[in-house]
Amino acid sequence: MSAVETIALILIIVSAIKIIFLLVKPGAWFNTVGKLWMKPGVATVVALVLGGLVLKYLLVELTIVQIVAVCAFYSMFFWIALAPYKNDWYNMVTRELSSGNIWKKNWLSTLLWIAIMVWVLKKLFA
Repeated sequence: MSAVETIALILIIVSAIKIIFLLVKPGAWFNTVGKLWMKPGVATVVALVLGGLVLKYLLVELTIVQIVAVCAFYSMFFWIALAPYKNDWYNMVTRELSSGNIWKKNWLSTLLWIAIMVWVLKKLFA
């Protein structure tokens, strides 16, 4: 099994477990994952480590351009998932923007995204 196939299989297994928990006992999933989200520092480190590992193995078989193209595809599913929460999402974003703290909370993800954008542009126009 290739690196990409292994990553896909792991995602499918974790997703299936999540869906089963959400169908059978929704609170159990949230109690587990919610604890991680209540610790943003820990969640960030976990996401960075896992993201770095996944990227390392994806780059064995794919280019960064291909990976970002897949991100565009996935973002449509994320958009669909957020659509039912439009009012909550809109209110949260409006509150964050008006507080002036949005960059304090999002500097790392923005910096990472800029780095990826530059990387892709260099590959596309090299």
